[in-house]
Amino acid sequence: MATTVISYIVFDNTSRSPLGQVKMAGVTSESYGVPNRRVLGFYALVYVTGGKGYFRDENGFSCELQPGDALLLFPEIGHSYGPLKNEVWDETWVVFEGEVFDLWRQGGLFKPEQPLHHLEPVEHWHKRITSAVWTQPKSGANFALERVCRFQQLLADIFLQEHQLEDEKTAWFSQATALLETSVDTSPHFADLAARLDMSYESFRKRFTKEAGMSPGQYFIQQRMKRACELLVAQKVTIKEVSLELGFFDEFHFSKQFKKVMGMTPKEFCRLFR
Repeated sequence: MATTVISYIVFDNTSRSPLGQVKMAGVTSESYGVPNRRVLGFYALVYVTGGKGYFRDENGFSCELQPGDALLLFPEIGHSYGPLKNEVWDETWVVFEGEVFDLWRQGGLFKPEQPLHHLEPVEHWHKRITSAVWTQPKSGANFALERVCRFQQLLADIFLQEHQLEDEKTAWFSQATALLETSVDTSPHFADLAARLDMSYESFRKRFTKEAGMSPGQYFIQQRMKRACELLVAQKVTIKEVSLELGFFDEFHFSKQFKKVMGMTPKEFCRLFR
């Protein structure tokens, strides 16, 4: 497989601003990537636009790559990447350095332990990257400063999008736990709850278990017993009244479930806290 590098380096890469420098940018099509360990000496953003590949660095981070994945490379960290066997590899890349980017790193926005980011749709982010650094053809320190500022805005948009996606991913979980916690006095229908979250029950069960470390049913039981403890401690109610309020068939079934979760019977619990 031949290597074809199409470089749209339309700016003078020797011009430097007081904040830093976007050194060069380009497109690589049908390349072998960087199969052998390399220490670049600069920061770089590598955006995969076609094919599947791999990435490894000397910190032990390793992953497979697909279109939409973006790698943030660090000056002193050795790495290698490229296409999988029989795959075509296309990438857009930007090389940069300087004090302002070091500050991004010191502030925790650049994290060597998290070099992988994902940006979709691919066509949109490819245009964003190229417009951020390739649309200023003039050279000189002033134009170099403008280019650095444009590129910083691109980086900010990348990180803001990731936070927004993360919020969207966890919003459903907050809604799910709220629904379970407000239904402790009934037996919830998990399929109906999943439907309210626009998920199948199986998808909901798997995602909830991954997020919470326990199944929806286990989480519900824990919340039910938590409410039982609150009632037994804060109010002068009998164990039978608590069992009825929480929707148990009778006091015996409530006591059995309580001991299984809390490690003691409701009577033993009451002796401790009343």
